[in-house]
Amino acid sequence: MKDSQTRPKQTNGSGETATPDLPNKQREAAILSYEITAIGIVHINAQQCITYIHPNVAQILDLEAELVQAQLARAIGELHLEQRPDVSAMLQRILAGETLTGERIRWDHRQKQPILLEIHNTPLRDSSGTWIGTVIILQNITAREQATAAQQQLMTTLERRSAQLETAAQVSRATSSILNLEQLIHETVQLVRERFDMHYVGLFEVDTSGEWAILRGGTGTVGQQLLAQGYRLPVSGNSMTGWVITHKQPRLAPNVGEDDIHLANPLLPETRSELTLPLISRNAVIGTLSIQSTQEAAFNSDNIIVLQAMADQLANAIANARLYEQAQREIVERIRAESQLSASKSQLEHLLGISPVVIYTCAATTPNTLTFISDNVEALLGYPATTLTKLEDAFISYAHPEDHALIQAAHETLLQTGSANIEYRLQTAHGDYRWINDRKQLVSDSQRHPQEIVGCWIDITDSKIADSAIKRLNRELVLLYRASRALAASLDLSEVLTTVTEEMQRLLGVSACSVWLEEAPSGDLICSYASGPSSGPLRGLRA
Repeated sequence: MKDSQTRPKQTNGSGETATPDLPNKQREAAILSYEITAIGIVHINAQQCITYIHPNVAQILDLEAELVQAQLARAIGELHLEQRPDVSAMLQRILAGETLTGERIRWDHRQKQPILLEIHNTPLRDSSGTWIGTVIILQNITAREQATAAQQQLMTTLERRSAQLETAAQVSRATSSILNLEQLIHETVQLVRERFDMHYVGLFEVDTSGEWAILRGGTGTVGQQLLAQGYRLPVSGNSMTGWVITHKQPRLAPNVGEDDIHLANPLLPETRSELTLPLISRNAVIGTLSIQSTQEAAFNSDNIIVLQAMADQLANAIANARLYEQAQREIVERIRAESQLSASKSQLEHLLGISPVVIYTCAATTPNTLTFISDNVEALLGYPATTLTKLEDAFISYAHPEDHALIQAAHETLLQTGSANIEYRLQTAHGDYRWINDRKQLVSDSQRHPQEIVGCWIDITDSKIADSAIKRLNRELVLLYRASRALAASLDLSEVLTTVTEEMQRLLGVSACSVWLEEAPSGDLICSYASGPSSGPLRGLRA
């Protein structure tokens, strides 16, 4: 900065050196503070003339240094910016005294490859506050933005793969709390298609006659068209859906063009592979889940296992939703009948007693005290209904201590929105806990004053256990994979036996494991290898 080529100069519009508008030390300090590699600096004086251009500017804009330096002493108005209205508008803002911080603008590169510039400027003012110039700082941030975009793409890929592994558990958790059958089916097919990046997912439900598989849910515009058509397939017909329902097992078509029973759909011409899974509840096929991809051999053994486990959970959720809808219809019908005829009360109590859904009521002012609960609660918790209605705080008394705050929060939501859906644990007469899905509605009078709470309990313990089982299955698959890799990597019998016993110990969670081999020609069994605290005496033992 000591030579004339790098020290900023101030000139008037005719190119003559003008009287400095800013004390030299203050101006040089402002420029020196930004004069670093890859950052370009331009100074404009009070006459709106360019008085200083840092050499980095030519490099950043990929222009000849002589061409850039030739702009010194030129007025901003003399620059030919007719083709760059965005640049012209930004300069006008700067000359008007505006401070720009991190403004971005695209600059056409010499090779027609645009670059992204980040612009900052600092207005300069004299002691009276009058604008006497500005220092503009520009930086090429193209590489930084490209790196950010590449990192984001990588993170997106990793997140998608991780999401696929969690899909089965997510579907299980989501479906366990949805009791509206139509909503359950719609959200499930959408979730499977998105998380597994599939072309199309459709859900068929077997009708009451058992002769037809009726499409109940489908993704995309194709799914909407098929649903509008009332699309259905004969169970006895030549299709993967009919085959799966008949045989109660999944069917995979890695290449649909070579599969004998794949039924091509003209609305899905891009399908190349298909996996159809049975939805089985109480040993009966209630429907199928059709998952289609635009890639051949898109399914492998790992995601088939996960998808089938997910389908099993979905089948249970659909069965529960059917029961819930049936119970809801029956409750409404029975309550209406009770208001018309008091003699129907005994019939309603009988219905609630045989329903798998436990129905209860309580006053809006005392939400923890039951005023009524159906007799089938005894089958769920082991307590007679009369025992629960006598307690002032039945919910709190039998709820798990960790769930008390959750129950209180759900009541506040109920008062605000008129409905609430919550999962928590209730202790049984045997001392263990059952997971309950509690869905409740607030009943108000004609003046909208809360009067009563009507709710139902559904036992979702099995769904919770199944969710844990899926996670345990994933861990077991990882252990088996490690064992198989270790076996394939070694031909030494001793190493093989060591690997097998150690992996089996971890897989089964046992403290000891041994391998016995038959000796020829005696036929005796000999303990060839043993692991665990008492393994020493076992080795070499005959049996």
